[in-house]
Amino acid sequence: MLSDEVVDTSVPQYDASGYWTHQLRWYRTVRDARPGGYFGLPTTYCVPWAVATVIASGFDLWSFSLLSMALLARITVCLSIGVGVLRDGQVLRDLWLIPFKDVACLLLWLCGLLDDTIEWRGETFRLDKGKLIRAN
Repeated sequence: MLSDEVVDTSVPQYDASGYWTHQLRWYRTVRDARPGGYFGLPTTYCVPWAVATVIASGFDLWSFSLLSMALLARITVCLSIGVGVLRDGQVLRDLWLIPFKDVACLLLWLCGLLDDTIEWRGETFRLDKGKLIRAN
């Protein structure tokens, strides 16, 4: 059964440091809650892998085709969800950020492996099998 209530969310304005902290908390929480899914997550960041392929291939033409397809796929998903589903006009303005976001997400994923502490609402916690333990 579906609820009759519509859930509305908003994302606060972050500076770069606030964005990084927020995303790192999310990544570490996902890793703690669903480790199997977390380890599969890097496969979803197609742009950095396609860029790595371009470099590893010695800049062969076929690798640029792969990079083009990866970018087209990411842009299609962003437009489909961002504009088509969420009706968010800012998606069009921010499309150029897709490659940078994919690289940042891959770095965040790696950083998510390194520690089990998170910052939330000005306090530091340690994640332990789905529980938040206040850090001293």
